[in-house]
Amino acid sequence: MSANVETMFSANGERPWHQIGTVIQEETVNSEQAIKLAGLDWNVFLADIRSDFGEITNKKAVIRDTDNSCLGVVGNKYVPFQNIESFTFMDEVLGDYGARYETAGSLFNGKKVWIIAKLPDELVINGDSHEKYLLLSNGHDGLGTIKITFTSVRVVCWNTLCMAMQNCKNTFSIKHTKNASMKVEEAKQILQLSKDHYDAMGVMLKVFRDMPINHFQMKDIANKVFNENKKQTERLSELFYNGVGNCGKTAYDLVNAATEYDTYYSRGK
Repeated sequence: MSANVETMFSANGERPWHQIGTVIQEETVNSEQAIKLAGLDWNVFLADIRSDFGEITNKKAVIRDTDNSCLGVVGNKYVPFQNIESFTFMDEVLGDYGARYETAGSLFNGKKVWIIAKLPDELVINGDSHEKYLLLSNGHDGLGTIKITFTSVRVVCWNTLCMAMQNCKNTFSIKHTKNASMKVEEAKQILQLSKDHYDAMGVMLKVFRDMPINHFQMKDIANKVFNENKKQTERLSELFYNGVGNCGKTAYDLVNAATEYDTYYSRGK
């Protein structure tokens, strides 16, 4: 299936590029609404595995209750973390912030699920909106842990989930054990650290916004970054003046140019 999305929902009237899922006009919804809109109102259970030679005693199959599909094979100590538990966990972690969900969904036919909660007080600089999200991702396939992280990436597919996890700070991981749901207080500490990081970033970006940079200063920085590579320097210079939202006047324009370069052009250098 395109983008590896099975089911999902997207709030704020934003239709994902892959055109899959339910789109609603509300900016955010609560957990009770989100789990149904995202098609995540199902559970998994563990089942014995048998072969022609008898039962495999040290492994279990993870089965989805709605269609009896096998999502993965796990060890005997594995404890499923249900989708409803993920939402409950996020509700408790966010607490006073208010858990308001903007996207959530299922990937790879239920093997992976994600939940994105939008946090208040977005940062706006020169018309650019830097959103704050808390992301929870969980696998029912037995591969990896439950992860909670603070990100500015709005997850709508497998690629954006990978991007969010790669660029995140202060990720909190929880193993699939019976104590998983008791990690709320530790996750709250990570959320506070992430908020502090975001606030510091906001102060820095405002300084850059007010810091003028001329053409020669920009070229000098680009040459140092790219080791005098003409092709890369010219690309960054073009983005400094004509990149998305840029006008080629401030350090903030250079930060945006570098971000756009890293996102779209760095692999082809």
